[in-house]
Amino acid sequence: MNTPSVSVVIVTHNSIAVLPEALNSIRASYEAGLVAECVVVDNASIDGTADWVRKQHAWCQLIADGRNLGFGRGCNVGIERTSGSYILLLNPDATLPHKDLQRMVEFLEAKPRAGVVAPAIREPDGELQAAGGLLTPKSLIKNMLGTVADPEVRPIHPGDPPFITSWVCGAVVLLKREMLDQIGGFDPRFFLYFEETDLWWRAREAGWQIWAQGEAVATHENAASAKTTGQELYAGCIAQHYFESRFYYLCKHFGWPAAALAELAEIGILTAKAAARFVQRRPDDALRARISAPILRAPARGTAS
Repeated sequence: MNTPSVSVVIVTHNSIAVLPEALNSIRASYEAGLVAECVVVDNASIDGTADWVRKQHAWCQLIADGRNLGFGRGCNVGIERTSGSYILLLNPDATLPHKDLQRMVEFLEAKPRAGVVAPAIREPDGELQAAGGLLTPKSLIKNMLGTVADPEVRPIHPGDPPFITSWVCGAVVLLKREMLDQIGGFDPRFFLYFEETDLWWRAREAGWQIWAQGEAVATHENAASAKTTGQELYAGCIAQHYFESRFYYLCKHFGWPAAALAELAEIGILTAKAAARFVQRRPDDALRARISAPILRAPARGTAS
């Protein structure tokens, strides 16, 4: 039986501080023959990331044309240069040992309708990345109210048996090329954030399954590139891209009225909470952070930044 071929795509932006660990973790799979190729798409780094990859990791294919394409578009460019049956999307601040990638490949091989599988992802503080909770206008409002926890949202614990879910983190995820050939890659209008949420939605609509697999374990520093930009962050995300992408996603799948209602309800709930905290003389920066970010605005139609 032939070893399944895996193509790795890593999109970088000022990632020289974290990329060495990511590439070292993948090189073991490359030398073992599981990974056929690794493509690094550099998004206009100014810290020497591209030159470092060119000099230190000649086994990787480097794409660096001076443009910042964003995450989804960068992934699309990288995927187009690959030919493996499976595509591993790996953030530059993440690592995935060989044995864990092997388990993920074996899992997708055994599940004909599984198009996506993500491992347990451990962050530096020990927190585990959760799965589930595909965003909807209703869930956005419920989350802001904080009254009812989504029963589908659960951490992927190392060692957990695989389970079907609606959403997994795109920081470390293995995709079937067959699925992408059917539904297409990332929507290029998403510059950053929610591009994987949109892809999972389309995959499920087409009958593909999203799986979480605790038998494989990865690490992820989380927001390493975002922290280098100097832009205002919201829950570790660049606020402008986060809210523009979220609004576009909601409009695309639920319509503008539902998206607008959910976003305005969010601001209304934050206003009420801020008023209550003001009466209690307790500081509240959540409202200020939200209203200083884009409201009812989708990302511009473009190709690069």
